[in-house]
Amino acid sequence: VLFRSLAAEARAAEAKRLAEIAEMRAKADAVLADIPAKCEAAAAKGGKAIKVMEERNYSNQKAEFVDKGKGKRWDANITGGHGLIVIEECERAGLQVEVRHAHDGAGMESWAEIWVSW
Repeated sequence: VLFRSLAAEARAAEAKRLAEIAEMRAKADAVLADIPAKCEAAAAKGGKAIKVMEERNYSNQKAEFVDKGKGKRWDANITGGHGLIVIEECERAGLQVEVRHAHDGAGMESWAEIWVSW
């Protein structure tokens, strides 16, 4: 009985993990589906870059104040979630990807943005 219970718990945990992966992939696919049209619209107006998504979930992004030789500034990184899939797929498609730090200007909220350029 104990082994059956442990096996059932393991199956439930695996099903939950797979569902989370599927949800993350679906979110990434929704973002990725919009990118070609956004790029075409921006390029038609002479643009060379677009913001493709914002990551506001603090568990999926990290910001830090760093000095990269140009003085100190905020730097952002995507550390988890569907944003990692978006970055990987954009790079695979030959787009240049930049993660930027953004904020509300009042110090109340900040987030990471994924920008692509061509």
